[in-house]
Amino acid sequence: MKAKLEFDLPEESEEHLHAVHATDWYLVAWNMHQYLWKLHHDGSTTTTQADLDYLNDLISDYGLKL
Repeated sequence: MKAKLEFDLPEESEEHLHAVHATDWYLVAWNMHQYLWKLHHDGSTTTTQADLDYLNDLISDYGLKL
């Protein structure tokens, strides 16, 4: 079985980039989940600027933009 995604470029360039980087976004979400789980497991109950910075660093590390 094969699946093809087609985009009308440049009109659908944003949609194309979303499809191309889907795995990177999955990895960002997975890594953030692991990070938050560890914080929760260690007893943390608040979100801090450091947590948001960690998420922004993950996004940047994968070359992504919000």
